[in-house]
Amino acid sequence: TRRVGGRGKLHEDAFMPKVMLTDRFAAGAKPLNDAGRTDFFDALVTGLCLRVAKDSRSWSFCFTNPRDKKWTRLTLGSYPATSLAAARGKALEAKSQVDQGQDPRASSDQAAAQMTVAELVSSYLADPEKSALRSFASIKRRLCKNVLPVIGDVRLSKAGVIDAIDVQ
Repeated sequence: TRRVGGRGKLHEDAFMPKVMLTDRFAAGAKPLNDAGRTDFFDALVTGLCLRVAKDSRSWSFCFTNPRDKKWTRLTLGSYPATSLAAARGKALEAKSQVDQGQDPRASSDQAAAQMTVAELVSSYLADPEKSALRSFASIKRRLCKNVLPVIGDVRLSKAGVIDAIDVQ
């Protein structure tokens, strides 16, 4: 009996393959079923999963939540934007938090809440996937001219609709 998807349903016939994930495998993987989605679990890092759909691939870390003992999925990024090595690193980090009795989703939420709008913009502009966009120069100019001077020092946890309205 295996757990299928994030819904917590158990199915006798569920097939969740465990393979040695490689970049080549991730690039060419296709869903194995008619539902159009298959989770391939890594044989090297327990809990690391490549979710393959018809038109997308994403990395996630699947674990039993230490608080409520429910099966949980933490999305680590999309493929190929997030490499296999980066996904394994993030999964190992999350696994160590689970081993210490912590929910890795909570720590990432807390870190994001402490981030300011300026730090978020900086992170966004540093992303290689974003810098490859044709509209990147325009986006950067607008963020630096319109957003940062007005709400750059506001913490994301405190940002609200009123702050967004102030941005021209």
